Amino acid sequence: MTNNFVKTLITKFALFILLSICFSNALANEEQTGKQVFVPISVGDITIFIPILSAPTNVGYSPQQTPVGDVYDVSWSANNDAAYYQIEIIDEEGNKRIITTTNLSYSLSALPLGNSTVNVLACNSQNQCGGSSLVGNFTTSEKIRYVHTDILGSPIAEMDSAGNLLKEFHYKPFGDTEEQKNEDLGFTGHLEDTDIGLTYMQARYYDPAIGRFYSNDPVHIDEHLSSIQGIQGFNRYAYANNNPYKYVDPDGRAVWFLLFAPEIVALGKAALFVGSAGVAAYGVHEATKPDEDSGDEDKGSEESNDPVEDILDGATEGNKTKGRTKNYDKPGGIDQANEDFEEAVDPDSVAPITDGKGGEGRRGLVNDGSGRKINVRPNSSDGRPTVEIQDGKNKTKIRYDEESK
Repeated sequence: MTNNFVKTLITKFALFILLSICFSNALANEEQTGKQVFVPISVGDITIFIPILSAPTNVGYSPQQTPVGDVYDVSWSANNDAAYYQIEIIDEEGNKRIITTTNLSYSLSALPLGNSTVNVLACNSQNQCGGSSLVGNFTTSEKIRYVHTDILGSPIAEMDSAGNLLKEFHYKPFGDTEEQKNEDLGFTGHLEDTDIGLTYMQARYYDPAIGRFYSNDPVHIDEHLSSIQGIQGFNRYAYANNNPYKYVDPDGRAVWFLLFAPEIVALGKAALFVGSAGVAAYGVHEATKPDEDSGDEDKGSEESNDPVEDILDGATEGNKTKGRTKNYDKPGGIDQANEDFEEAVDPDSVAPITDGKGGEGRRGLVNDGSGRKINVRPNSSDGRPTVEIQDGKNKTKIRYDEESK
């Protein structure tokens, strides 16, 4: 047992002397040639010396002009000992992004905005990289593109600051496009998720190819029955009451009558994009919203945008109450009452009702998207035909006298 211990000790000592000589020779070689030596972990009693690769040569770049800025194509000469190459992108804040490739060139399409430093390194099969070559310091340019939308809020064209047309977009009724989709604003101004081929509408995802949402409506049916959606609320996956020319759905929860949707109060919008190589920030403003302070228009020739105000045209104040109800009197009888109701109601929301005296009337929603309720009935507490508008707890009642218009 003593002999085996002595043999092992001698063997270990001899191996130590041998490795020391190898290491000294490697360091001497480094001093003579300038080549760096990398010493990785030991495996058993053997230590492997692997030289770090020399830097790639003939490193250069060329900018490629795009509609949103410059994209740099980086290239370099081959290193015969390299298994692959590593590209380092370091931004102004010191954040580093690493890209690996086996090619001798790479398009820096993801170069961030601002100043960046780019290096290329050669890497061996042990994933050890060295020999860094500075490609250069880059300042990515910014360019502006203007996105023009249709009345739905869908982008239909992109132009540069000089007015040159960059792109055009064409939509089918439910939002499917003829062009390839980008990770950008799409149908009705919502973001397109190109990874899954769907449109992100906040509350849920929408598939323009079939005109249906992919998840159940988060709004309860009862709430839809008292809104502009009406009986269409029973279809939990339908988009815009199956009528995308008349309605829009801003957040995937409820439809809006097109002309009164909040995001298209104006008949046009523009989106300002500032970006480089697919990195964009955007803001939207209303392009044709009228100036409320402008006094150049003929106020007398304008029609009211409030259907209820139109009904009150020709009416006089009726009996005053202590509550939240305002009473008005108007001539014309039941015919005028029905006419006023039909002018102010959204036709898709109309449903029959029966008043307290058995008379058949109708109810619905005011057609301005405000959510106010309106009904018409042939009888009231004083026997006259009545149109009633409910705005929360506030009520407006117009009693119609049986007289000629």
